[in-house]
Amino acid sequence: MREQDRRAELYKELSTLSNYFKQLKRYEHAKPLSEEALVLCEELNGREHLETAVQLNNHAVLLHCCNELPEALPIFERAMEIKEDRCGRLSPQYYQALDALAAVYYDDQNFAKALKLYKRL
Repeated sequence: MREQDRRAELYKELSTLSNYFKQLKRYEHAKPLSEEALVLCEELNGREHLETAVQLNNHAVLLHCCNELPEALPIFERAMEIKEDRCGRLSPQYYQALDALAAVYYDDQNFAKALKLYKRL
């Protein structure tokens, strides 16, 4: 698909397959697919596109499932910033990103940061 410049199709298939493996809790299979989907998404849409924020969020959720919280946090933060810039602070997308980030801080036992974010909801 890459050679035929069908990168958009490849991106969607990689993302779908990664989510499928995540649901099966086969994270070792899901992570490389998610990473490649993220690279393709950024190539296709740019680093500040809303679709990129969605893929960043998907990848961060996967890392959260793998208990890789230090790696997930900056990705969640970046997704939230993009959603805030593109959709505004009153959008459901922004609130969803804010809630996800607060949950990761909570799971990382950083209760002060989690509380600060939960208060913004």
